[in-house]
Amino acid sequence: MQKQMARRRSKKFLGITLVVIIALVGLGITFTIGWRPLIGAKKRALTDRKFEATPQRLARHKKAQEAQTNFFVHSLRLLSFFRRALFSLIRVSLR
Repeated sequence: MQKQMARRRSKKFLGITLVVIIALVGLGITFTIGWRPLIGAKKRALTDRKFEATPQRLARHKKAQEAQTNFFVHSLRLLSFFRRALFSLIRVSLR
């Protein structure tokens, strides 16, 4: 009889502890990062909206594309420069 009481008491204690931990985790998420990162972003409705290809928009697109291309080319040059510098340092340190 005493064993059953002890077992029942320990199950009750574990159950209450589990509920308290779950509640604290839920409150912690709510007040820190929020639930959006865990459940995902809200879905936005799709539209069939089209934009006219005006000369101003085409010029803006071309300018943005050139800027992106120049960035990529310059980043490759910078990468090759650092690679050459790193290999020369390795060669010097191995001598």
